[in-house]
Amino acid sequence: MSLKELNSLNNKPVDFYGFEWDFGGVVKFNDGVLENKNLFVFLKTDKAYGKEFIGDTPHSSEEENVKKLNLQVGKIIYEASKIEQKL
Repeated sequence: MSLKELNSLNNKPVDFYGFEWDFGGVVKFNDGVLENKNLFVFLKTDKAYGKEFIGDTPHSSEEENVKKLNLQVGKIIYEASKIEQKL
């Protein structure tokens, strides 16, 4: 899935964090439709990227230099809701 498709599903542009760290490429849904759905989405690219895209710095998917990265969804993690147990 492309970044453009992800933004469309979210009904709002997403942000993402830089690469080459534990949560590299993780998406922020910015109060879009996918917010609070227990989803963790990670983006990836096969293009070269500069130092500006390394580390835990957030980037808007609408930045002009982001379009050149041809970002794709690389991983989706669903975290099930915690079930409240009544004793």
